[in-house]
Amino acid sequence: MVINAGKIVHKEREKPCYQLGMCPYDEITWSFKQVKKDSNFTCLVFSRHCPVFYISEDVVETSLKRHQRSDKLTEDFTDSIFRNRWFYREKEKHIHPYEKKPCHQLKYCPYGELIYTLRENDSTSEMTCKLYNRTCPIFYLGCGHSDKKYRENGSGGF
Repeated sequence: MVINAGKIVHKEREKPCYQLGMCPYDEITWSFKQVKKDSNFTCLVFSRHCPVFYISEDVVETSLKRHQRSDKLTEDFTDSIFRNRWFYREKEKHIHPYEKKPCHQLKYCPYGELIYTLRENDSTSEMTCKLYNRTCPIFYLGCGHSDKKYRENGSGGF
């Protein structure tokens, strides 16, 4: 299953791993379009389009307005093979040791409406996104891989 294989929404975005020094998507990248030819939209580590171009939103945790969710994207993600692995991680609280929410550094949310696939929080913590009232996915998905490191070193670190 490929999530949002159609239209790239944010062509102007820089890949978040360039600013964060790590990939905020990890395994979710496998659910995006595989490519045979590299482009500015391609993650060389995963050989797929980077999700940032499809799902990111121009909101941060303190934004007053958020995007309306797309039932199609939510259905695609819920039906994807990856969703089962993410849900398992969420239940087990398999948290990545990343300490900051990425929206503060990036000045946009790299997950956008994908965050709707997580359960709402009953309580707030430092991991809770105040805009969506859900745990920020960075704590489940962040990994040390980076397209920038791959380009500089010629290997993906796998």
